[in-house]
Amino acid sequence: MTPPSCIGHGRRYPIRRGLSVRVAPPTDWANESPKFAKRAYLLPGSAEKIEAGEKLDEAYADFALSIIQRRLAQAGVRLANELNEIFAQSADV
Repeated sequence: MTPPSCIGHGRRYPIRRGLSVRVAPPTDWANESPKFAKRAYLLPGSAEKIEAGEKLDEAYADFALSIIQRRLAQAGVRLANELNEIFAQSADV
């Protein structure tokens, strides 16, 4: 039997041109986060780590902003899906 919180997972929702969000279980969200965190500590376009105290430029801000926007879009769609599932189940009771 599929747990109720997994219903609807795997669907993709378009956010804007070229960006869509796949609805996934919360365990997938947790596994994605470390990957994004590792990227956030690298200089854009390289494998070079940012050193403590290093001044970050506009290129880094643009790079980080794209990650932030994507993660917020994912969180919003995924949270909405979870809430829809919860309230759909409570309506059936």
